[in-house]
Amino acid sequence: MGDLKIIYVPPFSGIGAEETGYDVPYQNLLIGQGKAGDILRNMLLEVYIKSQDNPDDDVWETLCSHIREIFRFELLPPEYEGRPYILCEYLPGIPRKTRGKDSLYALDIASGGSGFHQVLLLLAFFYARPASVLLLDEPDAHLHVILQKQIYDRLRLIASERKCQLIVATHSEILIDGTNPEQILSFFREPHLLLNDTERDQIREAIKRLPATDIMLAEDADGVLYVEGESDFNLLRAWARILEHPVYEWMTQTPFWHSNQGRNPAEA
Repeated sequence: MGDLKIIYVPPFSGIGAEETGYDVPYQNLLIGQGKAGDILRNMLLEVYIKSQDNPDDDVWETLCSHIREIFRFELLPPEYEGRPYILCEYLPGIPRKTRGKDSLYALDIASGGSGFHQVLLLLAFFYARPASVLLLDEPDAHLHVILQKQIYDRLRLIASERKCQLIVATHSEILIDGTNPEQILSFFREPHLLLNDTERDQIREAIKRLPATDIMLAEDADGVLYVEGESDFNLLRAWARILEHPVYEWMTQTPFWHSNQGRNPAEA
């Protein structure tokens, strides 16, 4: 157990523009503070150095090939020697017209979208820290729905190749639908593994139709009050107050009610 490496990867929340070299303990500190974007350049530099030290295992080119296939971007080798900050750039996949010629300008990785940053960070962890248990918090964040399944399938494949284990916290119905039920741990009511496809489908539908607050309220609720809208709920609460009805106390605290907007009652 002493050799087990556990790495928590929080949701991507921005990228540092002036990132100098950090040792691993300080990188871990920044991750624990939820500042994973502040070590992205360090991770890319680490992957690149690994490739230079071991040309037979060119992890840098492998990482670049994934980015090339997913985003059509071409990562350039990180540069740090003789610089105050780590330089990480890429070439965009679509040429820009300049003075009648096709040209590709190198852009800093900070110019990319948040989905690109999220995937780049995850891949960097895979290739810089193999044989790790990666705790991924919402890896689908910032990703287009169509890309979620494509990237999730790729992450699982890479994790197997790099001998990593993925533990993913997610609300993505796409990720849930693409995972075997026995590998899904639901925290509704109490932590439990799902037993079959039916339970997985129920979880997926609940996430699709209900906000997280409703799902949390459902854990403690004795029932759900369905009304057409908020005005109907306010009318019922006013009547309960005038009639001094016992339900009034419930309606003024944390009632679990849901608007079905006058649709078919079967929706309930």
